[in-house]
Amino acid sequence: MVVSETVSESSVRTAPGAGKVAELTRALPSLIRFSVSDTAPRPPLSAARRPDGTFMAQTLDLQGDMYALLGWAREHAVELRGLEAGPTRLDDVFRALDTADA
Repeated sequence: MVVSETVSESSVRTAPGAGKVAELTRALPSLIRFSVSDTAPRPPLSAARRPDGTFMAQTLDLQGDMYALLGWAREHAVELRGLEAGPTRLDDVFRALDTADA
C-alpha cells in the first residue's frame, strides 16, 4: 500500500515515543526511490515523477511494494536506476517538522 509522496505533518506529530529515533522513524512510512527511462510504462506504485525524473513513493508495506515493483520491472524489462528503499530516515523527520512549523 503506497501512501502520499511526502511525510505528512500529522504523521510526525502523532508519532509515539517522541524523542526516540527508532520509534519516530518506525511510525512513518518507508521510502522507495528510483528512476526509469522515459519510454518505460507507468510503474505499478502510486508515485509521482519528480522534476528530476525520479520517482518517490512512501509505503506502509515496503516488502510487498518492492516485490510488486521488481516484478513489474522484470516483466517489462525495465531497469530501475538508482533504486533505494528503506525506512524513513531521521533527516526526513526533521524536514517534515521544519515544513510543519513554516
